[in-house]
Amino acid sequence: MSDTTTCIKCGAEGAYFDGWCYVCEECGYEWGDQEIDDDDDDDDDDDDDDDDDDDD
Repeated sequence: MSDTTTCIKCGAEGAYFDGWCYVCEECGYEWGDQEIDDDDDDDDDDDDDDDDDDDD
């Protein structure tokens, strides 16, 4: 299992979790688990909106 992940800002591989947040080695962006969860929720909301349009 790898300790690195992909940066959610620049897309570079090699970001790592420093014990508090994720850090991108390329651009220096830092983010937490909450930002990843928020991005996933936004995608789900878009799908739900499409279903509502079909009912109208």
